[in-house]
Amino acid sequence: MAPSEQSQPVVLIAGGTGGLGSAVTAAVLQAGAQAIVLTTPRTNWKAFEKEIAGRVPSIADLSGVEADALALQGLRGAVRTILEGFGRIDALINLVGGFAGGKPLAETTEEILDQQFEINCKTAFLLSQAVLPVLIDQGSGRIVHTVAGAALQGVAGLSAYGPSKAALLNLVQCLALEAGPSGVRVNAIAPGTVDTPANRSAMPDADFTSWVKPEHLAEIYVMLALSPAGHDINGVAIPVSGA
Repeated sequence: MAPSEQSQPVVLIAGGTGGLGSAVTAAVLQAGAQAIVLTTPRTNWKAFEKEIAGRVPSIADLSGVEADALALQGLRGAVRTILEGFGRIDALINLVGGFAGGKPLAETTEEILDQQFEINCKTAFLLSQAVLPVLIDQGSGRIVHTVAGAALQGVAGLSAYGPSKAALLNLVQCLALEAGPSGVRVNAIAPGTVDTPANRSAMPDADFTSWVKPEHLAEIYVMLALSPAGHDINGVAIPVSGA
């Protein structure tokens, strides 16, 4: 059964409290789904609830579950908690990631390389490992990861970030082939620069009008995660580059 056929789909959102994450969480709620956001001890949940409440008619279907995206057992525990409370998981939307770049290979340290692969690829691997068996057992479900344009085409100065995202894209393709016969769809979105407060602060002289609006991007995540239109899309990265 496709997620959209459920009375209320259940969506786990990793990275759901950030600039893009808030827009995606709001879009999931607007689509009529239960939005369960992965949190950490550092999450200011009350502030997040207040922000989301300003975007949607009601936050009654918003909840959180605490787990470290780099700790498999904790993630599996979070999945068990969701199953105990809601009986199923219809989609995982993964927005966890980080950027380090701008320097040539000779100036890129091994520590940066390890950090980029950990935050951009290992987190996706572990989140998928915790959730995918549930979706396969159900015979339905969606996973949507987040790559980048640098995963599709090499960029000078991004010799750690680009390969970490390219590895994630390959993971998406592998999982799509593994899970596709069970009715599960695994895809990715490759955004350009997203118009968030953090990015504006980091690049104050940039042309913000060419950046991707979080609300527009959020609709594509929801399409892949919940819409019947996403049923026949599997193993791809959709570029969303803005102007």
